[in-house]
Amino acid sequence: MNKIDAWESKVRAHMNQFARQVNDALGFAIHHHNASYTQDPKHVSLLAFDDPKWPEKLTKPAKKIARVSIAIKQAIRAEEEGDQQAFDNAMQPIIEFTNGMHVRLEWTRSEGKYQLQRNHEGPEEEYPFYASLLVLDLADYLVQYNEFLHLGICRHCAKLYLKPKHGAKSRYCSRACGQKAYRERKKEAEK
Repeated sequence: MNKIDAWESKVRAHMNQFARQVNDALGFAIHHHNASYTQDPKHVSLLAFDDPKWPEKLTKPAKKIARVSIAIKQAIRAEEEGDQQAFDNAMQPIIEFTNGMHVRLEWTRSEGKYQLQRNHEGPEEEYPFYASLLVLDLADYLVQYNEFLHLGICRHCAKLYLKPKHGAKSRYCSRACGQKAYRERKKEAEK
């Protein structure tokens, strides 16, 4: 494997991890909220995924995580479809979230060697770490990787996924989702 292939493989692994993080962010937001519930059950209610009003009920830091993760998915889908207006609308909450956020680079020693790491600065309650990490990874994707590594939004389940390196561009994250979407379209046509 040459250096370019090795670098691209590393970047693809990074973008796959980013897609998983964004997909997991809503669950993390509920987990974050429920952790607040264990600390203060009198003022915080316990939430479940099937609660239809959970986005409004989330505690403040969890709301920010949920809002940013939803906006990232909307921004990537809008860019994938070439819809500049939808992209600008999706980026608005991300721009608001990052307003005043400062990112600094610092060297840290790990496993006998130095590594350059990014750290965001700002009060924890104002910049939940998980949401900040997602925004930093989104910036990496949009600025460095998007021209040759395409993240997609599944048209059936709305999950973020890394599109195959070669072959036809898929609209679904898996064959199973493609089949489910096909069956739903067939059912609709029969009606």
